[in-house]
Amino acid sequence: MRVGQGYRRLRQAARRPADPALGACASVRPVSQPAAEGRGVACLANDGVVDWLIALCESLHRHNPGLPLTVIPFDDRLARTRATLDRFGYDLFEGPALAAVKRLGADYWPNDEFKASAMRKFCAWETYDTFLFLDADIVVLRPLDPYFDAIDTADADFLYFATDLVQVYRPGALRERMLAEHRTAGFNSGTFMARRDSLSLDTLGPLAAAAAPLRSEFVDNLEQTFVNYVVDVSGIKKADANELVTDLAVAGGLMRIVRSGADFVLADRRVPYSGRLVSMIHWGGYKIGPLLPHRQLFLRYRLAAESRLGGLRYRLEVAFALLKDGSPRRAYHAVRHWRFRAHNWLSARGLAQWQGTGD
Repeated sequence: MRVGQGYRRLRQAARRPADPALGACASVRPVSQPAAEGRGVACLANDGVVDWLIALCESLHRHNPGLPLTVIPFDDRLARTRATLDRFGYDLFEGPALAAVKRLGADYWPNDEFKASAMRKFCAWETYDTFLFLDADIVVLRPLDPYFDAIDTADADFLYFATDLVQVYRPGALRERMLAEHRTAGFNSGTFMARRDSLSLDTLGPLAAAAAPLRSEFVDNLEQTFVNYVVDVSGIKKADANELVTDLAVAGGLMRIVRSGADFVLADRRVPYSGRLVSMIHWGGYKIGPLLPHRQLFLRYRLAAESRLGGLRYRLEVAFALLKDGSPRRAYHAVRHWRFRAHNWLSARGLAQWQGTGD
C-alpha cells in the first residue's frame, strides 16, 4: 500500500512548514475523534444541502454499499443531516479539529463566515487512511474501488480529477512560479483523493500566513485556491486520476453523457476523456430546479425512497421555492443563459467551437 522510503521522506516533508522564513504562527493542533482505518469517502455538508446529500448517500449506498462515508459538518445546522446519515448508516465527523480549522478560516476570511466554514474541508485528512473527498452535489454512478486501487499502488499521495488553472491562480508572477516550481495542476477541490498522513493540519497556520501577502493573485473561489496552494507548496506528490484509471471519468454538470446499457458514457467532444464510463457527476454549484442539467439522474437518487406522491410533492416544493426567490434580475439571467446553453449543447456534440474554460 505504501511506496517505501521515498514515500516516507515525502510524508515527513509535508509535515514541515514550506519555508523557514514563515516565522512563528499559530498552528492548528486538533485532537479529533480517532480516524477510521482503511478506505472511505469524506464530504462537507449541512441541512442547507441536504437534498444533494440524500442523492449522494443513495447513489453511494447503491453502487458501493461497503464503502463508508463520513460527513464533515459545515456548521451546526445538522438535524436533517443526522437523520439522513442514520438512515444509511454513515457517520458524522466530530471533534476539536472542526473548531480549530474554522478558527483558521476566520483568520483567513475575517468578514465571511461562509468561506471560513468551507475551510473545514481540511478535516478530510482526519477521516480515513485513504479518503476520497466529494462535494455534496455529486452522485455516484458505479463502484469507486478502481480509484482507491490506483492510489494504493501509485507513487503519489494526492489524486485530482478535474483541472482549470484560471479558477485557481490569476495570471501573473505567482501562477508562473507555481507552474515552474511546483508543477501546479489547478485542480477542482470538489473531488480529490489523498492519503491521511500526506498532510498534517499543524502546517495549515504557517501556510495561511505565507499565503496572506499573495491573496491578490488568488482566484476568490471559496477554499479552492488555498487547498491548491497547500498541496502545491507542501510538496505532496500529486497525480491525475484520469491517467491512472484510464476507463473512467468524472462528468461535470455541463458535460454530455449518454446511456449505454446499465452504464453512462461521457460523449463530449470538448474533453479528452470522452468515451469513458462515467463514475460520478459533479454539478459544481448548480441550483436544484427544472433547469438542472441531468436532472433526471439527480431525481433518481434523491427520490429513491419517496413514494410517487412524495416525489410529486418534492418537485412542486422545488418549483414554488424558485418562484418565491424569483426576481426580474434572475429572470433576465435565466433568459440570457439560454444562448450559452444552446452553444454548449452544440459544442458538446462537435457542432460548434467551445469557448469556455471548463467546468
